[in-house]
Amino acid sequence: MADIITAPRLRLAICGGGIGGLTLALALSRKQDIAIDVYESNSAFAELGAGIALRPRTLRYLAELGLLHEINSINGRLEEREQTGPALSYFRADKPDTEVRSDYYEKGMAMLHRAQFHRVLLRHIPKHVGIHTAKRLTQYLDPNDANVPIRLVFADGTEATCDVLIGADGFSSTVRATLFDDLASAGKNADATKRIRDCIPPYFSGFMSYRTVIPREKLEALPADFTGWNLGKIYVGDDMFVVTYPIAQGRLLNLVVNTLDLSREGGTHAHPWASVAGVKELEPLLERAAPEPRNILLAAEGLELKKWVVNVVQPLEEWSFGRVALLGDAAHAMVPFQGAGAGQAIEDAQVLSALLGHPRATCATVQHVFGIYADIRKPIAAKFYHASRQNGLIFSNSNLTLEECATEIKDLAEDTWNTGRRPEENAQRAVELFEAVVTETL
Repeated sequence: MADIITAPRLRLAICGGGIGGLTLALALSRKQDIAIDVYESNSAFAELGAGIALRPRTLRYLAELGLLHEINSINGRLEEREQTGPALSYFRADKPDTEVRSDYYEKGMAMLHRAQFHRVLLRHIPKHVGIHTAKRLTQYLDPNDANVPIRLVFADGTEATCDVLIGADGFSSTVRATLFDDLASAGKNADATKRIRDCIPPYFSGFMSYRTVIPREKLEALPADFTGWNLGKIYVGDDMFVVTYPIAQGRLLNLVVNTLDLSREGGTHAHPWASVAGVKELEPLLERAAPEPRNILLAAEGLELKKWVVNVVQPLEEWSFGRVALLGDAAHAMVPFQGAGAGQAIEDAQVLSALLGHPRATCATVQHVFGIYADIRKPIAAKFYHASRQNGLIFSNSNLTLEECATEIKDLAEDTWNTGRRPEENAQRAVELFEAVVTETL
């Protein structure tokens, strides 16, 4: 564990060095009485994926953490669009002359290259936070005694201890597997045990995603007035859709091709879940694509086109057990069609850091912390989970007109993003609830 703090109030281990895990580490690194260690399973920090979109509700918190200037420096929006925010343009994937524009996207949204944003987070982690790579967790052992540390066991044969463990280790989470194994062992009957164990594996969403980023110079076949450098574009098809938007200050175009087989939703998909594909694999789409999306797809030739099985973690009843809790995709992996996965992990970190940072959060009270964290965050994450799935179904429904598609997407986004408490209000409410509980019980 990090040893700069001689007598910490909490020794915190975070398994997973992705966006959610690093955001939590950065937020709590300001607390002088918390020792933090981040354990990343890969040999080097590398955030998977290509582009992400962050909305103002997320950016407000990242500004508090001192990241906004650097985020603005890698924003994909071109300068002339800075005052109005990005818009969406909807096309039929197979018809070149039909377009519906929507100016719905909120002013101030940032479109980022995921790896660049991850590097921004990593640069801001202070040196007193322990950062450990090539540490793939195989299991943890929670003694159910607040006076005895949790033991972490890694694949390389090493071990570590902590007071509190946060599983930010993605949709195929080892922490979630161990946590639900422990919950199942405490189950009172066979039906309860089976229901709990069913929460361990991720499930196939029915969607496959092909992702790459295309340098601007490879898109010379597009007309000079191509608007994709100023706004997000969605090419709607039959059980498929294509999404593009600019990142890296307009030097790169993020490309995502999504296909859907709804009959396979809720099952399991064979490995590998991530592989490298070729443009040839998309030939059935190319054959019926309009010129603009076809030229974009052809420009991906020779680039690394990643093929992803889109797995999800269906809404969980429990996010914690003992002194262990889940965060981000480990708790609520969702399809990426609201652009909400990273934002929801950051909101998890916002609420959890407010609670763990409270001076009365200790080994003795951390179960109260986790209970309140889950009570606040679970319904919000579940709402985004279902809205993200619904977005994907709308985009891949060729029976809808473009006008109907744009309207449904706008209404769904408005309801999902702009109703209820703001994230900072949720964090404050969590602290108030925690203070009331510890005052009453201690």
